[in-house]
Amino acid sequence: MSLTDDELAAQRLAGREPIIRLHQRFQRGLLTTEELATELHNVWSGAAAPLEHLTKAEWLKMWEEIEYRVNETKSDRPLEPLILYRGADEAHREGWSWTTRLVLADHFAGLAGGIVWTATFPPERLLARIRRAHDEGEYVARPEGLEIRRYDGPIR
Repeated sequence: MSLTDDELAAQRLAGREPIIRLHQRFQRGLLTTEELATELHNVWSGAAAPLEHLTKAEWLKMWEEIEYRVNETKSDRPLEPLILYRGADEAHREGWSWTTRLVLADHFAGLAGGIVWTATFPPERLLARIRRAHDEGEYVARPEGLEIRRYDGPIR
């Protein structure tokens, strides 16, 4: 079931306010690294389209400030490249939310009227791993310059 344009717009607008507030507090130096890590993970995972509200450079500065983490805990990046998937339309295929779960990427592709994309990410392109109770296998990852291909294999 796809969301209507109005439903998508409402979702995106609802996520804007916390993102802007977080970025302003970060710019003013009002957050410790640990506070930034907690809030950044929460704001990112709660937003429908976070890259629509700040530039990639602004997001990158915050992610780099907290270094690689799994949830809010500082961690080592994976040692090997990861094959990740993303459900999106053509215009949003270079977004930063990717998953290890093909079924989930297919679900998001259906919501966005898009397709499933895949790319192989070197460890240095991985900014964070977000695990919640309903683990979506989400990675925040920078795909710029990587080969992003349409996934044509089976969805399992």
